[in-house]
Amino acid sequence: MASGLIVYLLLAVILWLMWRQVRGKFFADLLDQDLRLHHQIHRVIARHPKGGTWPQHRSWMRTPR
Repeated sequence: MASGLIVYLLLAVILWLMWRQVRGKFFADLLDQDLRLHHQIHRVIARHPKGGTWPQHRSWMRTPR
């Protein structure tokens, strides 16, 4: 019984976090944002095909080019 409660609480938290990210935005705005991030990820992968550490990846993603 307790595990079911935990699952529902996690679901509620996930839904709240998602709502917080999208409130006040139109669907087209969300698609544009995702498209920009998608292209940024492809540029980072193209520049660093062998990857790197997590801090390096975070710094690469912070600097849009």
